[in-house]
Amino acid sequence: MRLTPAEKETIIRKSRADKYATFYTSDPADMRKFDSSPLYRLVNECTNDGKVVSREYVAEKRFVTIRLKDKRKTANH
Repeated sequence: MRLTPAEKETIIRKSRADKYATFYTSDPADMRKFDSSPLYRLVNECTNDGKVVSREYVAEKRFVTIRLKDKRKTANH
């Protein structure tokens, strides 16, 4: 079972009450990034016909940043 590009997603969940953030991904590129970093711990893996289709990781929230890529200046700034 191959996933379409629209199905290859990564979801980040965090809340103010928790120390950890959860990362769910079905994107193989993101899986490789999470697997190669000691900051992320694998907590769940889903397979279909013996092939990995998604993984779930956790990491401390302090390692998660949300940035805007577009840094254009507006007339007001």
